[in-house]
Amino acid sequence: MPISNLQKSENINTPTIVNSGLQLEYRFTETTITDYSGNNRTGQSGNSSATDSQDVTPIDWLNVGVDFIDDNYIACPSGIYFPGAFTVETCLFLRDYAAWARIFDFGNGQANENVLLSSSNNGSGRLHLDIIANGQFSSPVVAPFSTKLLEWVYICVSFSSGTGKIYINNSLQARGNLLTPSNLTRNNNFLGRSNWNGEAYLNGCLSLFRIYNRELSNTERTDNFKQSRLWLADKGIIL
Repeated sequence: MPISNLQKSENINTPTIVNSGLQLEYRFTETTITDYSGNNRTGQSGNSSATDSQDVTPIDWLNVGVDFIDDNYIACPSGIYFPGAFTVETCLFLRDYAAWARIFDFGNGQANENVLLSSSNNGSGRLHLDIIANGQFSSPVVAPFSTKLLEWVYICVSFSSGTGKIYINNSLQARGNLLTPSNLTRNNNFLGRSNWNGEAYLNGCLSLFRIYNRELSNTERTDNFKQSRLWLADKGIIL
């Protein structure tokens, strides 16, 4: 389905979500990347083309989300996003299984305090959650099957007490042991881009990207999932 066919409504409602512990919330409904968490972490869009004279260029915007094309990405401000336990959730529309393309990668460079989610473990299309802390590497948590292409899906990853989890459409798909992220400021915080040079950029769309500084309960995650479905359904998109 062409992306141009995904926007159906100009009506923008406010999703009713869990607020406790919310660190960042992007709805991608405007040409500025506004943070609705109240923490003023406005994002900045850009690309990495060596021939581009501008540091920041617009991303193709939808009234439901943001469209990552070629080498476009979003940079989030420096900050402490992962003091320990966390939850990250978003809605994803994926076009391909480019190896190691990132949904998000927050860190201080390559293999430097990274908390990351790849859309495609080694080109397999399976979600890949990983944490690098104090120079040590985790064994990643990897989804058991490929994410469907050209469909919107709800993605949620969480970490607490040494265990990472991956949910797809609110169903637990994978869990495993991960290192605890270091409680520090991360400066290279990307959506759609890796901290590793030469790795693929995300080819797809994101909507309703959120970070919490705790693991949401099953009830809270389910409530957010339902609200995400309602919010997207108002714009003609079925999760």
